[in-house]
Amino acid sequence: MTEPTEKAIAEAVRQRIKDRHPGGVNLEVLDKEIRLDEGLWYVPILPSAQPPRTFEYYEILSEVEVDIQEQENVDVLLIPALPD
Repeated sequence: MTEPTEKAIAEAVRQRIKDRHPGGVNLEVLDKEIRLDEGLWYVPILPSAQPPRTFEYYEILSEVEVDIQEQENVDVLLIPALPD
């Protein structure tokens, strides 16, 4: 990925979480809250409900961060957002 944009980052994350459902919940990228700060993309991820095993949720976020770093050479930090 060359000079990633907010839209490209959101799509890269979205593609990697689309088939991931920790505890049966869906994960959503909060596009409007994505930001770039000193070379690190912050991407909030909102589950459709509180995952029954929070560690599974965090593991998925970590795996996606590593995958994007290795495949796209882009630093992202997926921020867990909690549903209301």
